[in-house]
Amino acid sequence: MKKLIKYILPNYSILDIYLTRNILLCFIFSIIFCSIVAEMIGISFEQIRLIAEWDLPLTTSIYVHYLKLPSFIVIALPYAVLFSIMFAYTRLSRSSEIIALQSFGVSLYRLTIPALVVGVLATLMMFSLNELIVPTANYKAAIALEKQMNVDRNILGKYNKE
Repeated sequence: MKKLIKYILPNYSILDIYLTRNILLCFIFSIIFCSIVAEMIGISFEQIRLIAEWDLPLTTSIYVHYLKLPSFIVIALPYAVLFSIMFAYTRLSRSSEIIALQSFGVSLYRLTIPALVVGVLATLMMFSLNELIVPTANYKAAIALEKQMNVDRNILGKYNKE
């Protein structure tokens, strides 16, 4: 992790490492939590209905969940960044570390630099996921569901050329 921080911030200090580590630990927890909640709301109820009504096999449902996971991570990334920064700085504030750092002459602007760096990295990660991985995974999930439910795209109204 220190090599990653050194690559991103060449003039980093111990304060940057400390704040970035706090934010990243909260970020990992937040991304897991937010993506699980988004997936439960977004696809799990539909999959349960398909399993119950259309006798969709459990293996296909798990495969579709696996393929849909990147799209839910993209949805959860902004919330995870917000929650992780809020949790990290709230924990610093609760233990009066922000006041102690200000008493040593560290400005509030200096304290926000690691949060901005994590936000920019999350934005780049979200953009790359959304452009490179999500369309292919969503297409594969739709094809897997159509194949399992015996749906022919040629007989669907909007795909029929007549």
